[in-house]
Amino acid sequence: MGNQISKYLKIAIFYRTIAVIRNKNLGFGIPASKGVIPFCSDFSIGINKRDDILNSYSHFMTEIINLKNVVLKAAEGKRCFAVF
Repeated sequence: MGNQISKYLKIAIFYRTIAVIRNKNLGFGIPASKGVIPFCSDFSIGINKRDDILNSYSHFMTEIINLKNVVLKAAEGKRCFAVF
């Protein structure tokens, strides 16, 4: 039970951090005289990835596939935000 609560707490903190980064109106200033927050059209967030037994992919292979998808989207000219 403790691990499950810890997992959800980490996810909640992560999403709050993303919200602060993406929306400068949340009350947290940028420690600089000027800041720009870019618009991203694609988000790729990998939290606690596991092996894909059905497709015979290891943890490492699923990370590589996610990386490939982000690189392909970026090559198409899309602005991507990725956390691995």
